[in-house]
Amino acid sequence: MNKKMKDIPLNRQTKAQLLNRVDQLSQALKRERADALNAQQRFKKDQTKVRLQAQIDIVTNLLPLIDNLERAFKAVPANIKEDNWVKGVVQIRQQLASQLQDLKIEPIEVVGKNFDPEYMEALATVEDKSKPPQTVIEEIVKGYLYDDQILRIAQVKVST
Repeated sequence: MNKKMKDIPLNRQTKAQLLNRVDQLSQALKRERADALNAQQRFKKDQTKVRLQAQIDIVTNLLPLIDNLERAFKAVPANIKEDNWVKGVVQIRQQLASQLQDLKIEPIEVVGKNFDPEYMEALATVEDKSKPPQTVIEEIVKGYLYDDQILRIAQVKVST
């Protein structure tokens, strides 16, 4: 009973059937390998998207803190601006800005630009004859982009 396959006499029809079956199984194996490779690539792509969305969510949640830090710097009294502690906090702010830039998160530049409702929300209008109408004259809350995707629109004052 332990005869090798080549020792078993087969007729032509049986050999053709076996070769056909081997071919079918080979094709099925190739398809399964391709499906597995595609699934692996989809998983990596999805994993990258999830990681990216998590980064964006974290940064979006930090934006109000960044806003408050900026407001605090605007309120630093002139007599302590040269204090080493204040300078240290300024360096921390610069590191934070650098980290945002590394993550491809950029502030939306608005002051002096024409009002664009896609990127800006007008909180107030101000009559200013020195500026053309619909020019942003003040940024109230900074807007941010991630790789040309809006994370938060800028809130601004606009000339009339």
